[in-house]
Amino acid sequence: MPTNGAGGTLTDGTGGASTDGAGGTFSNQVVIEEGDLGQCSVDGVVESTNPGFTGTGYLNSDNVVGASIEWAVAIGEAGTYALEFAYANGAGDRPAEVIVNGTSAPVAVPFPATGDWTTWTTVSVNVTLAAGENRIVLRAAGAEGLANIDRLTMIGAAVSAFDCDGGDGTGGSGGSGGTNGGGNCVVAANGHYQMEDLDRGVVAVRGSDGNYVGWRMMGYEYRRSNPSSVSYNLYRDGALVTTVTNSTNYWDAGAGPNAAYSVSVVMDGTECAPSSPVTPWAQNYIRIPLSPPSNYEANDAIPADLDGDGQYELVLKWQPNNAKDNSQSGNTSNTLLEGLKLDGTSLWRIDLGRNIRSGAHYTQPSVYDFDGDGRAEIVVKTAPGTRDGTGAYLRMGPAANDDDSADYRNGSGYVLSGPEYLTVFDGLTGAELATVNYPVPRGNVSSWGDNYGNRVDRFNGGAAMVTDGG
Repeated sequence: MPTNGAGGTLTDGTGGASTDGAGGTFSNQVVIEEGDLGQCSVDGVVESTNPGFTGTGYLNSDNVVGASIEWAVAIGEAGTYALEFAYANGAGDRPAEVIVNGTSAPVAVPFPATGDWTTWTTVSVNVTLAAGENRIVLRAAGAEGLANIDRLTMIGAAVSAFDCDGGDGTGGSGGSGGTNGGGNCVVAANGHYQMEDLDRGVVAVRGSDGNYVGWRMMGYEYRRSNPSSVSYNLYRDGALVTTVTNSTNYWDAGAGPNAAYSVSVVMDGTECAPSSPVTPWAQNYIRIPLSPPSNYEANDAIPADLDGDGQYELVLKWQPNNAKDNSQSGNTSNTLLEGLKLDGTSLWRIDLGRNIRSGAHYTQPSVYDFDGDGRAEIVVKTAPGTRDGTGAYLRMGPAANDDDSADYRNGSGYVLSGPEYLTVFDGLTGAELATVNYPVPRGNVSSWGDNYGNRVDRFNGGAAMVTDGG
């Protein structure tokens, strides 16, 4: 049975072995079934209703777009690996996509019908995996969810199942920073909060006679009792400039404007993989090109890694020119939310609809990696008429049977009746992931201190850490 670890012994099935000195065991093939080491999560349940599976059961996902299953594997040699999914699909195609380490370029995987839920077959896809721990996510591309998944078989040069909670958490680790690998470069299971899997975040800015360089310190790199065990090597054009032991920034006096900088962390004497190189900005800001809808203005913006590439994107609120303060009457146009990359590329737009009034106090999105998959989701108040980033009306939970054509605005433009929801949207696609009734009911409007809708609709939102260690 493979052992948990990002380094170790490679067995080829013929009795020979090669070692890399880290103490784990790799093989050319590993099979991961439900509940095994390396099977991390499922948006659904483990069942044993339909016979023909191996092991104790199979994974039955929720019937929604974005329902997913996650596995963790350790790779001893970077390269191409085959993923073979054993599945049953009673009727109709159930397309899915494989996402490796939160990549923004998922690989499509068809799951054709097998004719019956007791008829099992396999489908394979090749992916490129880095040395160290890798997170594999199979995500439903259609509203029917995934096929029933019996097991994942991985085939390649050197592979092992990995402890989902005990290593380099590429999903929800608080960042890998380019340190994915064996030994001390494996991210610890604690010492950080659950958040996006951010990269090192190196930024260089041009000065009058040199370059400022700054970077992120990951949570697992903070060692209060032994700070000298962690340092950072700064490279310019591939050559070591300095080792920084007491900060996360450096002034590189005399360096040229086209210098390329990368940073690696050194932990207990082991240097980890360097970050991707960056060149200096000409000024201490960047410009993000926007494409505003007609009669809209850019309003609040929230940074988050939406697509899992380790870099921040923005969730931008587009506010119409006729937006109103709560104290002001009148109808407003719809509030829009947009996912934007820093080069201005639009990932999606969410239209909150006529039943969410536009103004400073009505819409306060919370953007955070709530499910621990290494990229952020968006949580915001919604209502009948809200469309997600795919253009579809809300269709989950209490929104499944509502009237999206309803207009709950009163004669003064306030929305004081009708359903109120809280919806989670996927950061990569803007698709609806879950909808529930709004947790703070409107109740009697007058109970909030006035009878026309001022205080009842003043909202704040955010994510709070309420337990030790996140």
